[in-house]
Formats: sequence, structure tokens, C-alpha cells
Amino acid sequence: LEQELAVQLQQVECTAKQQLEDIRNELDEDGKVWNEEIALTQACLKHLGGQQTMILRAMVARQGYSLSSGTGKLLEEKHEHLLVLVQRSFVVRHFCLHMQKEMRLSKLKMLSQKDFRALLVEDASESQACANSVLKNSSTSLAEGVLLGNNLQQEFLSELETATELLQSHAQLVLGNALSHAIQQRMEAMPTQSHTSNKQDVGTKNHLTEAAAESVYVTKESLLALVQNYYSQLQNINIQLEEDHANLNQESKERQDRSSLPSRTLLKELMNWGKKPASAEFQQRVELNKRKVLEQTHSDQEIIYEELRQTKVALDQTAERIKAELMEAEESFITELASLARVPVHISDVEPSGEEDTFDEHGAPKLDLLALN
Repeated sequence: LEQELAVQLQQVECTAKQQLEDIRNELDEDGKVWNEEIALTQACLKHLGGQQTMILRAMVARQGYSLSSGTGKLLEEKHEHLLVLVQRSFVVRHFCLHMQKEMRLSKLKMLSQKDFRALLVEDASESQACANSVLKNSSTSLAEGVLLGNNLQQEFLSELETATELLQSHAQLVLGNALSHAIQQRMEAMPTQSHTSNKQDVGTKNHLTEAAAESVYVTKESLLALVQNYYSQLQNINIQLEEDHANLNQESKERQDRSSLPSRTLLKELMNWGKKPASAEFQQRVELNKRKVLEQTHSDQEIIYEELRQTKVALDQTAERIKAELMEAEESFITELASLARVPVHISDVEPSGEEDTFDEHGAPKLDLLALN
């Protein structure tokens, strides 16, 4: 009896050790699968974050002429904040899906482990039936696990696509709000007293026109020389503006020529490959040129965005310079005309009449003093 008990005890110990070893192996396999799924999820989320950040930066770069660099950084930070929230939600969601999968498979795993323990303690006559049951439950558990894994993976990818659409909508929303805010700031930055200043300027010009027409010091020859000098200044300003535009167009043409060079090279290689389609050398050269064209296109796109921003800044500066030069020429003309007519330039307390209001509504009156003289 003691020998039988010792044999049974040894058999139970061996069964327990085997069961523990199987549990350890199963846990190790589950750990590997878990780590692989975590790595895959992190790679997907990292790719999502990098892709969305690149898209937002490209959108901001396209509107760089309207938005400052500080505004662009603020948009990136706001979008990154939402991206972190989305990534956190996906990590939690992935954990929940994995737990759901394990809960569904736990019953099949328990049946498989129970049959395996029974196989270890059964007699040889009944071991074949237990082995068949173990194989059946193991194959069922494996097939069910693969099916659940595929279904949950498809669900995860579908949710990832929905999150991508959400992030793109958010990027468009914040960019639209930033553009609207920038336009509002520009409108608010305009002089609030421009209308009053225009009315006063029109009144001053009308008064100066009447005074110069009635002045005995203003002759047709002196007025003609003054007007010719004024229009000569305007012509010089116009010539300088045309030269600036020509320089900008020349730079744009040179940039297009540089960007079209890799494309022409690729077309040439494609024609050569078409003559010898079985040539591996031509195929490799075509693939190499394709990569070069893609890299050059991406690089040119970034350069174009930056050049557009710089061009917009240059155009704004040119517009401000032209405006200042025109105002300076006009003020010089008015000052010289007032000096010629010996009347003060600025008339204080000029009350705008109804006629001046009419002029203000339809535009500033022209100094047609040659006709008046």
C-alpha cells in the first residue's frame, strides 16, 4: 500500500510539475504575443502622430504668408494635445480588446488544461481518448484565438481610421480659426480714424485747389512744370515696381527649371527602358530616378512654401514702400503747390461742406489746375 501511495504521489508530483511548466510556457507565449501587439500598436500610433503632424505643418506652411511662426507653433501644440489624448484612448482601447479576447478564450483554455491533466493521470487504455480530446480542444482554442485576433484587429484599424478623420477635421478647424483670427486682427489694426482723415484730406485738397486757382502767383508754365515733376516721380515709382516684379518672376522661373530637371531625367530613363524592357540595369536606373524625383518633390515643396512666405513678406514690404513713396510724392507736390500759390498747406478747422461729402463718397477730387488756369 505504501509503495502504491508513493507511486501515486510521485505521479501527482510529476503531473503538477508538468502542469506548472506548461502554465509557465503558456504565460511566456502570451507575454510574447502581448509585447508584439503592444509594439505594433505603438508603431501604428507613432505613425499616426507623425503623419498628422506632417499634414498640419504642410497646411500651416501653405498659409505661412497669413500666419506667423508663433501661431504655427501654437497650432501644432494644440493638435499635439489632441493627438496625445487620442493615443491614450487607443492604448486603453487596445488593453480592453485584449482582455475581451482573453476572456472569450479562457473557457477553451480551461477545457484544454483540464483534459491535459486528465491525460496525465489516466490509464493507458483511456489515454487515447483523452489525447484526442486535448488535440480537439487545443485546435479549437487556436482557431478561435486567430479568429478573435483578426476581428479585434480589424475593429482596431477601423477605429484608427475614424480617429484619423477626427484629427484631420480638428486640424482644419484650428487652422480656419487661426486664419479668421488673423484677418480680424488685421482689420482691427487698421486706423480707426482713416475715414475722418480722408475727409479732412479731401477738404484740404479742395481748399488748396480753389486757392491755387485764384492765386495770381500761379502761372500755367509753373504749374505745368510742377505737374510734370510729380508725374515723373510717379513714373519712377512705377518703373521700380515693375523691376521688382520682374525679379520675382525670374526667381520663380529659375526654381521651376531646377525642379523640372529630375523629371526630365526620369522621362529619358523611361524611354530607354521602353526600348529594352527586359534590361535590369534600366529598371534599376528608373527606380533610382523615381526615388530622386520623390525626394526632390518633397524638398521642393518645403522650399516653395518657404519662398511663398518670403515672397508674401517681400510683396507686403514693397506695397508699404510704394505707399510711402506715393504719399511722399503727393505731399511734396501739395507742399510745392502751396508754396507756389503762397497759401498755407494745412487749414485748421475746415468744415467739410456738402460738396466735400459728395467728393468723399465718390472718391478724392483731382487737382485739375491746368484747366482752371
